[in-house]
Amino acid sequence: MPEPIRDPLREPLHESVRGAVPASAGVPSPPPSRPLSALRRAAPVVAGAAMCGAGFALEGSALNEALFHAVNALGPMAPRLWSALTVAGLAGVAWIIVAEARPAEGRTPARLLWLVVVGGLIVHLLKHALHVARPLGQLGAGAVNIVGEALSQGSMPSGHSATAAALATLLVIETGWATRRAAAASTGWIVLGVAICLSRIAVGAHWPGDVLVGAGLGLAFAHLACHAWPVARIARALATPVGRRVQGVTLLLALVEPFGATQPHHYADARWFAWALVPLAAWGAWQRWRRDLAPAEA
Repeated sequence: MPEPIRDPLREPLHESVRGAVPASAGVPSPPPSRPLSALRRAAPVVAGAAMCGAGFALEGSALNEALFHAVNALGPMAPRLWSALTVAGLAGVAWIIVAEARPAEGRTPARLLWLVVVGGLIVHLLKHALHVARPLGQLGAGAVNIVGEALSQGSMPSGHSATAAALATLLVIETGWATRRAAAASTGWIVLGVAICLSRIAVGAHWPGDVLVGAGLGLAFAHLACHAWPVARIARALATPVGRRVQGVTLLLALVEPFGATQPHHYADARWFAWALVPLAAWGAWQRWRRDLAPAEA
């Protein structure tokens, strides 16, 4: 009988050859362990808690006052810029920015709504519970450069900083870092968030410790909003035709807040910024209504 043809691909490897082949060759790497994935998800919350701890540690210290004077000295140099940045930390302005940055989905707006309600409530409860005097109330008018509204109480934590950090975090989560364009956009959102936080010191409204605590809360709440109830249900509602029209109406209503904040004796130097938001809000509202009013294609 003829000898059967040997197929080397079907034969087991010789021991010497088998040892030379890496065990992982051709085998996909296992998924990350559950503890590691949980740690990664918890890292932003832990970082936010660490920022809050650092802010509370700064409160009442000489370092807190020294840092305040260093940043507050910049306020009179560019009052229009600092006033505009501080107005950008309002929830209504954040709503307009999110609508322009994420026009085609309802997930980020839904998360922002949850943050405004839940995070805003917690920030205001802390303000009333802690009763920390603002720089003007503690140092006096002669030692503080006031740009815009003169505030003396309710310093800890900074609500504007919480909104700014939450806004930047939500947009970075959605934008990511996968491409150069995405990385540039994410970097821009972070720079905007930091600038809004610094503006609260530059205009004389907050201590650095207040800003750290507010930013830490915003960072933590932004990540909690990604998994909180009922964010997913709100996102589905906002993605419906009625939800899009509601978004359009609220974009126009959101203009009330920046215009109210730029009245005399407030941040009047930022009135130009409030007017700059009008076309953005109007365009976003029109896009949402136009999408549903356009005739269906044959």
